Amino acid sequence: MIYLSFNITNPWCRRFENVWNKVYSTPHPSKYLELEVMKDSTVVSFMFRLATRTDHAGVNVELGLFGYSFNINFYDIRHWNPDKGRYYIYSEEEGSH
Repeated sequence: MIYLSFNITNPWCRRFENVWNKVYSTPHPSKYLELEVMKDSTVVSFMFRLATRTDHAGVNVELGLFGYSFNINFYDIRHWNPDKGRYYIYSEEEGSH
């Protein structure tokens, strides 16, 4: 996993509001794209996360400026099975979550 984050927030602001959120399916049945805009206590922020071989692996980028944060998340909805080195196949692995 690669995770980079920089964040300056206003400690006196308690605002948090989800302004807009949309999830889009892709041609691949287990991959989704999520876009989100939030009002929050951000003065300036940047976050980048790239994860593989984990639950909900994918790319997540967040940019924030003066009380607004914009998030782009392209991820896999499946869960990772570390014992077998692949995503869970629930029809084969009953009861494993």
